[in-house]
Amino acid sequence: MTNKSFFMLVAAFFSVVCAAAVQENNAVPGKVNADWLNVRSGAGLDSPVAGKLPQNTDVRIIREVGNWLEIAAPEALKLYISEARVNPDGTLNGELNIRTAMSTSAVSLGILPKGTKVERLDERANGWVRIKPPADLRVFVAAFCVSYDKNAFAKSGIPKKAAETVPNADADAKAAPAENKTAAPAAKSGIVPVEKVEDVTMKGTLAKWKYSEIPETAYALLDSPNGRNLGFIVFAEPGKLAVLDGKNVTVTGKITGRTAAGAAIITAGTVVENKAE
Repeated sequence: MTNKSFFMLVAAFFSVVCAAAVQENNAVPGKVNADWLNVRSGAGLDSPVAGKLPQNTDVRIIREVGNWLEIAAPEALKLYISEARVNPDGTLNGELNIRTAMSTSAVSLGILPKGTKVERLDERANGWVRIKPPADLRVFVAAFCVSYDKNAFAKSGIPKKAAETVPNADADAKAAPAENKTAAPAAKSGIVPVEKVEDVTMKGTLAKWKYSEIPETAYALLDSPNGRNLGFIVFAEPGKLAVLDGKNVTVTGKITGRTAAGAAIITAGTVVENKAE
């Protein structure tokens, strides 16, 4: 998947399914304990370096991914765009790469779609301008270089606070007045139904989710191998998912629910491997 298709997909996905739970509300605070910490676009040493964070930088940790942490892109991370496509009100009049330096050869963290509103900062040169990291932009850092409360995370890698805030469906049913018994309670296993089912088509790497404790989250769709989790795939043929584990696939289906941390539950109609051209 190209950077362009990845970021446009992520931008659309977050706008539909991401609740505040995966942003600041349930993020676990951390602090960089290394002199300089590499920030990467994915959870692996093979992922490009997007920048460096100095010691004592505060970070917001979204989830643990093995020996890596997915964090909200901090303001200390320097990101740049070409100012030529920014309207006076801060909206983009065309799609635009987010670069890690003032150069077209610098690492791109993806493309912002036309119409996106950005916050420009004071640093400018040669037609480039530094911007505040978009609210939904996620990056990765090595866990051992960050001081944080490891007990704050469940086995799934998400903050415990998120899991603890899931409504107790049984308790709600007992306490509800008779006229409210038809209201849809939270689903079992901590999966919450969405108010409006959305059709979706996504491309990414299918991966068996080693942190899963329930069937609904057994397989995840990642934007790249060891990368961001775009959602969990529920399919009528789980055996086919096992065969496609690690493959680049296209998933067509509906977003029918969310986990306590806001990750989409995608009930798939089709899961097809993308053959190399």
